[in-house]
Amino acid sequence: MLPYILLAEDDPDDRISFVNDFEKQIVFAAVETVNDGQALLDFLSNCRWDKLPSIILIDYKIPCLTAPEILRELSADSRYSNIPKFIWSAAELSKEIDECKQLGASYYFQKPSGPGELEDLIRQMGELLNAELNNH
Repeated sequence: MLPYILLAEDDPDDRISFVNDFEKQIVFAAVETVNDGQALLDFLSNCRWDKLPSIILIDYKIPCLTAPEILRELSADSRYSNIPKFIWSAAELSKEIDECKQLGASYYFQKPSGPGELEDLIRQMGELLNAELNNH
């Protein structure tokens, strides 16, 4: 099974842009998507431990549960402790960034405003996925 990113994003345009650019740029991994926080938790709870995502990317203000609420839930289960959790948001607010990092987020990104920024973000994720593949 290919490594994959689990993307929790409710905006269809952002979701489609990310998936399309990711698939063009990273050929050795895949993207699974959900469109709200509860769907993310449900998806993960139904995954076998060996089928968990390599990275979780969460929109900060996703419906049903916000990123901090999701991070709290994930931190309560050791199955998710080694999965890097990325948060992205249209706003870059220091209070929210600090809160997410304290709750276990590896990175907090401002949502890319153009194709070049999205490519950079995907390249960083690709490097993490590639490192994971080389460690297994």
